Amino acid sequence: MESRESLLAITLVLVLIIAIVDLDGKEDTEIDSDALQELLDEYFQDLSNNTTTTVNNYYYDHTTNGENQSSSDYYSESASCLNHRTSIMALIEGESPESHFVAATLDSGLNIYLADQGDSRIFTFHNNGTETELVTSVGINGDVISELELIGHQLYYIVSGGNSEDNGVYSINLSGVLPVDHSTQTPFVTGDFYGITHDQAGNLYLSSRQNQDGTPGYISVINKTGSVVVQYWASVMGSWPTLAIDSSDNVFLVESNNISQIDQNQVKTILVSNLSGPVGLTYSNGCLFYTDDQGVNSYNFTEETTHLEFSYRTRSPGLVPVDEPTRVLVEPEGTIYLLGNDGLYLTNFQID
Repeated sequence: MESRESLLAITLVLVLIIAIVDLDGKEDTEIDSDALQELLDEYFQDLSNNTTTTVNNYYYDHTTNGENQSSSDYYSESASCLNHRTSIMALIEGESPESHFVAATLDSGLNIYLADQGDSRIFTFHNNGTETELVTSVGINGDVISELELIGHQLYYIVSGGNSEDNGVYSINLSGVLPVDHSTQTPFVTGDFYGITHDQAGNLYLSSRQNQDGTPGYISVINKTGSVVVQYWASVMGSWPTLAIDSSDNVFLVESNNISQIDQNQVKTILVSNLSGPVGLTYSNGCLFYTDDQGVNSYNFTEETTHLEFSYRTRSPGLVPVDEPTRVLVEPEGTIYLLGNDGLYLTNFQID
């Protein structure tokens, strides 16, 4: 990368010299300003597209609770989980002024499933650019769609808020008749949940919110029939407890301003603390991605460090502005998507 930038710089200098001095050595007082400007634009665009950006980030590293106390709080230049480049393009935008995207997931065929709270629908954006309506009349009358989760041909979505009797996890068969009218559906599991993920056996993990009286929420493990396998760790704090899971069934949880890990022995470890507005966990290839008020971040398990991968507070020339990304999606080969309230964005960020 450095040699490419050096070559470009040398080329630019030579062109500037030629532009001013003719080959016969005599000074030329007439410069083609348009051609020179075009060359400069091309150079800086190329340089921008091929420059790696390093971000120094304050963070709290591997801070744990009193049950497993081991904290260190320091400043460091941390390693990125991504191969950084700078271009971002809008892939899906809302179909109406009311559109408000709140959740998304994808399958192995790179089809993307999105929940649009504003237009009261859940739909698929296929890898060929077409759409399929999946659920209609959802997210109305005060109901809130919080998360989507895909297991095979079953798409699960969480509805909360509104009528508490209707709160819970709903399921639709993607091989069945579509679209489905949400008002005709009954919950697969009833409860005031927010976060959802699943293990390799197909069990659902659901997180409930902290109660209004201050008592903690909990995590439930639900099998394929909708029965509770286990309900554990009654210590979920905060109103937006999103979940993720790795191949060893370690569960990751956003609670209040922390991101925690709960292992198979139900031992809780706080990985990152003192965040501002963390949401939208995604685990992929040894890294945990999340968003907060600064932008998209990663937690590197090998180095036990955090890194600010992309800041939407800093606008770079030529980039599509992202409206506060709330979800990170990762394709199997490592391509990163960002979900904002106003649309889904394809990036050329990739996991190293």
